[in-house]
Amino acid sequence: MVSTNGTFSSAGAGGFGRADRSARLGTDTGDPPTSVVIVAPTRLCRDGLATVLADADGLRIAAAVSDRRDELLGLGTIENAVIVVDAVAGMVATLPVVRSISVDCRIVVFGLSSDEDVLACARHDVSGYLDRSAGIEELITAIARVSGGELVCPASVTSVLIRQVGTTPAVEPVPRRLTPRELEIIALLDEGLSNKQIAARLQIEVATVKNHVHNVLDKLDVKRRSQAAKRCREADANLAFSYELALNKDRRAVSSRRLGLDPV
Repeated sequence: MVSTNGTFSSAGAGGFGRADRSARLGTDTGDPPTSVVIVAPTRLCRDGLATVLADADGLRIAAAVSDRRDELLGLGTIENAVIVVDAVAGMVATLPVVRSISVDCRIVVFGLSSDEDVLACARHDVSGYLDRSAGIEELITAIARVSGGELVCPASVTSVLIRQVGTTPAVEPVPRRLTPRELEIIALLDEGLSNKQIAARLQIEVATVKNHVHNVLDKLDVKRRSQAAKRCREADANLAFSYELALNKDRRAVSSRRLGLDPV
């Protein structure tokens, strides 16, 4: 079983070109394995992908989650991973949430079937695009290339993006991303805390809090601290969802500290 707190081990399904994968993923050079997170709506899909990808040399399954709020929130502890997202069942709609929580991770989306989904991926910094004709080898190759900083975009997807260039109306600009820390700052501002109180709560310097507050107000295009949370709640559902995740995370951390426990 894979969770946000553990890795997935496999006895080895075999037969998927292990030697070729080793060379492609760079495991022969002694590089650390690439951490992979799977986001898919069904457990069968998550378990299946985890089994196959865990058997590929050079990959380590860091987590396999659905779109449940508590599971997505757990991704905030994972850094420098490749997040593999299943495009079916409306999962493309989770991209703003995944991106807000996992700011430093690269994203690969598979199973794309519509122009709208492709454009949604482009708006949220997706690095790897795979349509419904792609198989497991294409996915493994995409993970390897994306982890190396490349953009993976098949011809079918490229044509959609090219057609979009210069069209009217153009793709709507994406609001500037809020980091998980900035969302926590907004939650604390909503409680009416001062910069000094926020610094004590998060155990950071007051000057750092001031920088975060400045960035938050700038990104949300508001003038007052009290307007930040209101702006989040009135924004699109994905931004409001991300804010709620940060708010719940802060509440759990406060409760843990009161009980003398380590925050989860």
